[in-house]
Amino acid sequence: MRHALLLVVLLASCTKHEPGETGSLRLSIVQPADAQPFAAAEQVEVRIVDPGRRAPFVQSMPWPPAADDTLLDFLISPEGSQWSLVVAAKASGSVIAVGRSGPFDLQPGQDVTVPVFVGVVNSFGAAPVSLAQARSGHTSLTLPDGRLVVVGGAAEGDPEAPTSFASPVVELIDPFGRTPCSSGLPCFGAGEVPPRTLHGAVLTDDGKVVIAGGLGEGNVPLADLWVLEPGQPTVWRDLSSVMAPRAGAAVALIGGGSYAGRVLVAGGCTDSSMTTCLEDAWAVKLEGGGDQVTGFGVVRFGATATPLPGHGDVLVAGGRDAAGLASAVYLFDSASGKMRPVDSLITPRERHVAVPLPDGSVLLAGGFDAAGAPLASAEVYVPWLPPAGRMLPAVSLTVARHGAAAVALADGSIVVVGGTDVTGASPSVERFVPQGPNARADAYQGAFSTFVALPDARTGAAVALGVGDELLVSGGRGASGAVADLLVLARCLPDDGLGCPTP
Repeated sequence: MRHALLLVVLLASCTKHEPGETGSLRLSIVQPADAQPFAAAEQVEVRIVDPGRRAPFVQSMPWPPAADDTLLDFLISPEGSQWSLVVAAKASGSVIAVGRSGPFDLQPGQDVTVPVFVGVVNSFGAAPVSLAQARSGHTSLTLPDGRLVVVGGAAEGDPEAPTSFASPVVELIDPFGRTPCSSGLPCFGAGEVPPRTLHGAVLTDDGKVVIAGGLGEGNVPLADLWVLEPGQPTVWRDLSSVMAPRAGAAVALIGGGSYAGRVLVAGGCTDSSMTTCLEDAWAVKLEGGGDQVTGFGVVRFGATATPLPGHGDVLVAGGRDAAGLASAVYLFDSASGKMRPVDSLITPRERHVAVPLPDGSVLLAGGFDAAGAPLASAEVYVPWLPPAGRMLPAVSLTVARHGAAAVALADGSIVVVGGTDVTGASPSVERFVPQGPNARADAYQGAFSTFVALPDARTGAAVALGVGDELLVSGGRGASGAVADLLVLARCLPDDGLGCPTP
């Protein structure tokens, strides 16, 4: 059953007379055809949150509305950017469905159409759209306009040895159900990215999608770079004259320093069996070419590359080296443009998740050990601890898993989704709330707790954060193979002021 749907809110003309005067904003709710979350609703409440984060403007209306009761009037000072909407459906005073918009601008005399994805509160539901191709082992990124970009993956088989590749390779999906390519939402330009798994995909600050390397058709590693931008021609860069083809490299956007805006590509393997692997790292330019990064010099496959919040450094950790699971942890130093070893993992791991934390640390959790068993352990790299940053033990996951997906929420907590546990694909989702190093700086404090479970078990899914802070879980592989659905989690946030339970 579809639990989530599209609700479109039209902000009618804002008018005001003199600078500083309060104007009138008329808000029209357009009821969607599929109104499942509203079937039991008695009232709809709309909150308009202003850029200064003052107390929100709140209005309510009966539901279902009469034809002439779909307008709400707000007296506000309408200029500004980064406004947002929270929409809640209520029954007997309790919130049963909720959704929020991404940020938008308001100007006097201008109409603005704002999409809000509303779903059953604290429950995963199906989006109005699905992937065109079932897949696992893909990546997903959210564009600034709210559309989801899905890249690569395996249609059948394990992404490390796919029996068929996902096609189309790149899908541009609108979770709100809008036409994904329209005059206001242009598609990517001409140019077709070849099939691949074990690739890297990053989103630049100006909204470009950059795809690097991977395992291509015939299970042949690739040496290419693709740059996709809505409304612009797709750009292909041949990197074979710069670096060797590779799959399973650690890939991240360099956010600062002399290499800012380039893509870090570290390690990877050059053969289909993933046994002949590389010990080099490169800072690749989007316009083609690049420079080898010194100081790495270790064979590595399946590592994670995680940008540290607030600057351009990138942590490379986990995966396999020539001797097995790797323990050495490296940092790309954006100031020097070099790699340097910083510490060793407490527990070597592969197919783990690595996510930046608000304090500038990086959480590494799960994965599998040298025997291939899923891990529950977690650890955190804390960059400011002497001598060169340190790994600290953290509380374990509630469910041991590898092949999970993870994303940071707007409140700084981390959500870990699905994966493979000791019995197979898992529906488990859990949340980590970080607290920071303890007073002795020998452990990182925080807690994992059970979150909202997926409706079915899956591993190799991708997760991204929507513009309204909703969770977007795409694809993955379950007991019957790869799936093509897009799941959305609509949830209450403590600062919504709705008084509904938070998961």
